[in-house]
Amino acid sequence: MRHQSLATHGEAMNRDLLSTSQTVPSGPEPVSGATLFSLEVERRHNLSQRGTMSTGCAEIDNAVLLSGGFERGCVVGVSAEEADFGLLVSLFCLSFLQAWGSSC
Repeated sequence: MRHQSLATHGEAMNRDLLSTSQTVPSGPEPVSGATLFSLEVERRHNLSQRGTMSTGCAEIDNAVLLSGGFERGCVVGVSAEEADFGLLVSLFCLSFLQAWGSSC
């Protein structure tokens, strides 16, 4: 009799474990590709209204970037023969932006 009650207790514990382990956390709802595309188009349009971000150096803005500066909202990588040049351009751009604000 005691053996049967232990088995019943074990089955109850297994049911409890199964019910808690089968609970799937709810994640974010799926978003359609068309919705994501329209959000990206809107984001790019809003950024393009603000224009490019000047580096503060006309040679870089016009001769290298060809568009008058960096496109806003984009990640930029700088490749150069000298390792420190990319760091210097980055620091110069940040200091120029700090000094002249987001209007540049």
